[in-house]
Amino acid sequence: MTTSVKHRLFCVATLVLVTGWLSGCSVGSDDADPTSTLEPTVVASATTPSSPVARATATATATIPMTPTPSPAPTNTSVPPTPTRTPTPLPTATATPIPEVPLGNITPLDPTVLTNYSLSAQIEVRGVPNQSDFGMSLVILQAATDLYYLRSTSGATGIESWLVDGTTYLTQADGSVASLPEGSDTALFSPSLLVQTVPTVSGDTLGTPLGNEDVGSRQATHYQIDGEDFIANATWLPGDSMTNVEGQVDVWIDNESGIILRQESNVTWDNADGSAGSLTGLYEITNVTTTAPVAAPG
Repeated sequence: MTTSVKHRLFCVATLVLVTGWLSGCSVGSDDADPTSTLEPTVVASATTPSSPVARATATATATIPMTPTPSPAPTNTSVPPTPTRTPTPLPTATATPIPEVPLGNITPLDPTVLTNYSLSAQIEVRGVPNQSDFGMSLVILQAATDLYYLRSTSGATGIESWLVDGTTYLTQADGSVASLPEGSDTALFSPSLLVQTVPTVSGDTLGTPLGNEDVGSRQATHYQIDGEDFIANATWLPGDSMTNVEGQVDVWIDNESGIILRQESNVTWDNADGSAGSLTGLYEITNVTTTAPVAAPG
């Protein structure tokens, strides 16, 4: 026991003894006996004051009303969505039209100059005022000026001829083949005459240049001709009486020789009497300098 506790017990015991003695000596008491011997009352046990530790424990464990602490507001941890960017529309590019230009110098096909080539052509012309409808086809396989095969048809008539080793062969009306006597005039069966029957375009015709292209392994400039421009420059068509012209003609002109290697025609129109007219055709030269020799008919 510590000194502080012992001291406190001693003070309490002394206080009890004094209190008891004073109570026995109360003034005015009828039972008081001055001669009696006062025996002090001994307190056998003193009330032990509570331990400071106990008091502290009691204080600490006392029920204390608690003021509720408000819960903190929840923090919004969600990530806001990223706004979708609306692409800025790009301005629509306006294509600059390619100006029309004259086709320029066109070299007519001359079989005596271009001695090796293959030619095919199919043309139909309908509804031309004051002209009969007609269609024609032409095939020429020329390995040399004196070595060729040709076939030309127009309606029910046609020519088929060969020139091989100086001899001209001709298909007869019954389908048989006969050789012409030596010295016969063969000009009517020559490629030089027949190539002139194919209508082509003139160099004065306006066309839109579309660039270089490969035609039969040769480089050519592609031009596109509006139907009205074609009719206006086609001397064999009465353009003044044709209206509502639609369509086009495409030509490919050889960059080296200036001849037309290919021509595609598709043009329609209305005539003054209300009837319709049209021109369709395909003309093509291939195998320039590579056309193989033909053989005599068997």
